Amino acid sequence: MHVWRKHGPSYSREIKQIMSTIHLINANLHRVKEGARVLEDIARFILRDAFLFNKIRTLRHSLQATYLPFISETDLGGPSLKEKNVRLHLVDVIQANIIRIQEALRVLEEFSEDQLSQEKMKALRYDAYLLQQEITQKAIVFMKQDQLQGLYLIIDTDLMPLSLESMINIINKSSVQLVQLRATLSDKRDFLNQVIRCKELLNSDKLLIINEHVDIAFDLADGVHLGQQDYPIDRIRKRLPDPFIIGASCHTIEEAKFALQSGASYITIECLFSTQGKQDTLVTSLSELAKIRKIIKIPIFAAGEINQTLSAVLHYPVNMVADSAAVWKNPDPLNAIASLQAQINTRRSGEELK
Repeated sequence: MHVWRKHGPSYSREIKQIMSTIHLINANLHRVKEGARVLEDIARFILRDAFLFNKIRTLRHSLQATYLPFISETDLGGPSLKEKNVRLHLVDVIQANIIRIQEALRVLEEFSEDQLSQEKMKALRYDAYLLQQEITQKAIVFMKQDQLQGLYLIIDTDLMPLSLESMINIINKSSVQLVQLRATLSDKRDFLNQVIRCKELLNSDKLLIINEHVDIAFDLADGVHLGQQDYPIDRIRKRLPDPFIIGASCHTIEEAKFALQSGASYITIECLFSTQGKQDTLVTSLSELAKIRKIIKIPIFAAGEINQTLSAVLHYPVNMVADSAAVWKNPDPLNAIASLQAQINTRRSGEELK
């Protein structure tokens, strides 16, 4: 009491300042731990990446926050100042939380009382920068892989009865997630212009794959689809990271194994049935598809004129069905897409229940 009376007003101000600093430090410690917890759960339950999970958990456990009594109504950044950001997809969630961690660690670094604590916060902040690259990369790969399912719609601008603009408009209205653009007859310059136009019109949530032309695909698309005589997959994969999708046309189990070893993101079994688009292609049997499905774990597309034989193809657990004529030669392409997607989804749901 004597000390309090002697130093009353100044002592009170000092205590308030200390308590305010403690609240500030704790607020940022909680921000780090909250952001890390979100990322930890993403790595654990969505990406299923044990290395990232343990790395994030270690960061979270390295920080200890106290639980002080705090009246949120008196906080200028409390309920009256709520975030209005909408997270549209997984990468948005990751970016929001990793930035929260980095900003909070910067504040903790600035308010550390000693050099050792300051260096620790600084090291954690730089770890968070590296973590941002790692987990974002993993999430992009995961999201793209997750889209490798359903109807894989092929557009051959030289064979389709509709204009490119009309087809892209239909696709944008549909549930199709993956589109391949190819040109059977056009020269490369014309095809490049078509790809540029397609990229301008196609919704950003759709994946665009380019047939054969690796350079155009790298420049403008999400991936490339290659035949057995095209540029080697392993040489592309050495230069391009995992988010870049590489598809491979295969006809035998040996070709499928080689594509997998070379770094393919998916394989297409061509052709299960004769197709007007590739009349000179060797037809692959359904029994060969069955053998391939047993040993190949990456997504598998079934390709060919499958509209009349879709039920036979879906007897095997393929991830996607690649087609063109069944949609674009239908008087109502949008309805044709919906019908094919419904059949594929019904079959997939049945497989998941087994």
